[in-house]
Amino acid sequence: MAIVGGVVSMIGNLVHPRSPDIEVYEEQIRTVPARDIWIVDHLVLLLSLLLIILSLYASGRATAHQRQKHYDAWKVTMAA
Repeated sequence: MAIVGGVVSMIGNLVHPRSPDIEVYEEQIRTVPARDIWIVDHLVLLLSLLLIILSLYASGRATAHQRQKHYDAWKVTMAA
C-alpha cells in the first residue's frame, strides 16, 4: 500500500499545474488557480498521503505483533 501511495503521489505531482517560468513566484500563483485540475490534483495528493500513513500504521501493527510473539517465546524459554 505504501508503494501505491508513492506512485499516486508521483502522479499527483506530475499533473500539478506549473507556470512556464517556475522561478517567478507571481506567475506560479496566477497559473495554479487558472487551471481546474489543481482541485483534483490536491485530492489525489491527499489520497496518496492517506495511503502512505495507513500503510505505515499497518506495518507498525504487524511488527508489534511479531515482536510480542518473540517476546512471549523468550519469556517461556527464560522461565524454564
